[in-house]
Amino acid sequence: MHSFLIVGSSKKLVENKIDEIIKKYSLKRINFEGQKIEDIRKLNSFISLSLKEKTAIVVENIEKSTNEAVNAFLKSLEEPQDNLYFLLTSKSIHKVLPTIASRCQTVYVSQKRELENTEELENMLKMKPLERLSFFDKIKKREEAIIFLENLIFFLHQKLKENNNFLYPIAKILKVAQETLSRLEKNGNVNIQLTYFVVNTANFDSFLFLGHEV
Repeated sequence: MHSFLIVGSSKKLVENKIDEIIKKYSLKRINFEGQKIEDIRKLNSFISLSLKEKTAIVVENIEKSTNEAVNAFLKSLEEPQDNLYFLLTSKSIHKVLPTIASRCQTVYVSQKRELENTEELENMLKMKPLERLSFFDKIKKREEAIIFLENLIFFLHQKLKENNNFLYPIAKILKVAQETLSRLEKNGNVNIQLTYFVVNTANFDSFLFLGHEV
């Protein structure tokens, strides 16, 4: 895979990881802006050229890119020429659009998250809406809800990489989880926001992408 998503809140650690990848593959570094459609057009124009040197295109803070910019970038990200590597950075994985994350190898450089037990997350996703409401009713504190959603988002990002045939339902649930987390971080009512998640994911059958028969 020629595309890397480097996630970390420390600019120094992110830069160290960029340098490490560049040295590993003997790449020439070129920085590009990527937040606006105009930025991506310039980038796409450059990478349409045949590159003789192995080159790393570094785009920082990809989570700040507009939807228009991301859509213009996807094909280039998905089918890079042999000499081209993309190194994207973000301070937080849950702010990166699933269409970007699913096309990259994610590298965490700070506060690396390891899910010791995914059983609770899988069980929650397999619940019917009323069961899910009862499950979330036990979560009262904002900090607890935020941690649970961050774990869920990380778990769904992993599922995106494992289940290429079910990108749509995973991406839709992931989007709602990201929206719910954002609302909680803006001091939204815990019960109301978790109910929002349940209501807006009720139509997606999680059995499909979790590998269970309906």
